[in-house]
Amino acid sequence: MIWIEDNQNILRLSLFLGTLLLMLAWERKSPTRDAALFFSATSDQLKRRASNIGLTILNALLIKLLPAATATGAAFWASSNNIGLFNSLELSSAVTAAGTILLLDLG
Repeated sequence: MIWIEDNQNILRLSLFLGTLLLMLAWERKSPTRDAALFFSATSDQLKRRASNIGLTILNALLIKLLPAATATGAAFWASSNNIGLFNSLELSSAVTAAGTILLLDLG
């Protein structure tokens, strides 16, 4: 498990490239459109592949950014509506920050 955490980016990139190559080989073997290699494809195929790769990159960015944004938004919403453990205890900001860091480190 530690190896996976240490090499997460390499593992993700390897899985992405492996899946991409597998899909290209599958498309070459049994195409639903005119068959062509990746670099000798028609302009329609190149447009389709470029848009698919662009969507994949956008998806990867959103997966990285959205959890942090939603967690921050949820925290601001809970704070403004006085919801949550530290809001109900009415502690000082320093104690709340220290408690939050301690609880986050436990998980």
